[in-house]
Amino acid sequence: MARANATLIIAPMGEGKTVTITAIIVDDYFKNVYAIESPEGFLFPVEPYKRDIVKLLPLPEDPDKKPKIIQIPKGYMPKSTLRVFANYHLYGIEYLYASPEKVLSLINTGAISHGKWVIDESYISGEARRGQNTLNLVYTWLAQQVRKRGIELFLLAQNARFIDWRFRDVARFRILCRYNEKTQIARLLFQNLSRGTEKILHYYTPYYWKYYNTNEIPPIPTPMIRGAAKSTDLPWLEWDESKGELSRMTKRQLIEMIVNQREELAAEGVTA
Repeated sequence: MARANATLIIAPMGEGKTVTITAIIVDDYFKNVYAIESPEGFLFPVEPYKRDIVKLLPLPEDPDKKPKIIQIPKGYMPKSTLRVFANYHLYGIEYLYASPEKVLSLINTGAISHGKWVIDESYISGEARRGQNTLNLVYTWLAQQVRKRGIELFLLAQNARFIDWRFRDVARFRILCRYNEKTQIARLLFQNLSRGTEKILHYYTPYYWKYYNTNEIPPIPTPMIRGAAKSTDLPWLEWDESKGELSRMTKRQLIEMIVNQREELAAEGVTA
């Protein structure tokens, strides 16, 4: 089977998965930066230098000015030719927040194409034991289309076995992460699954902390929670349509529900 431009990033909890993909995204984003936008909406041309340090170019009306190395000022947004899609929030760069609901709404529009797509906690959308789940199927179908869509796909999980086999089958690369709390350095084992080669890389993680929230958890899609609520054997939980969440019944509501159930059974001639 031909492998897609997909990478599995695998590590136990707290070992640097999210900061690693954030570092990959941020570095590539700034390698393709072409301008910075002021809070008032004015664009200033720049060239890449090193992450959020850029070379500010002279404006056309000031051709005699020399380029200047600056750190992007607070409140200015870097503009890059790289398109980013992620199911967790990023800060300081432009991206599309690609929650499952957003992905499904855009799936046939061509909007999710020609960029880097990150699926953190990927077992939620592509869990190995739920291969016939509709959301799972849609995501694995999309994984088969990444070449045609011009997408570089990144899937993050604690263990590769948590992810649907169709994701694992098409992946071209795998990154195994370990994080040292004392040095704050992440160690990566980068494996090229197509060539059967591997190499070790290291990087200093604090450079990337400001671009994401390490405690953010991608949400479980509402339909999956609703489905679980309907199948639960815990009668004191019910799905609140107005709030779109599970809510706990009051003791009075629970008693009323049990009484109603018994009355319905008695009407059918069943003794509870």
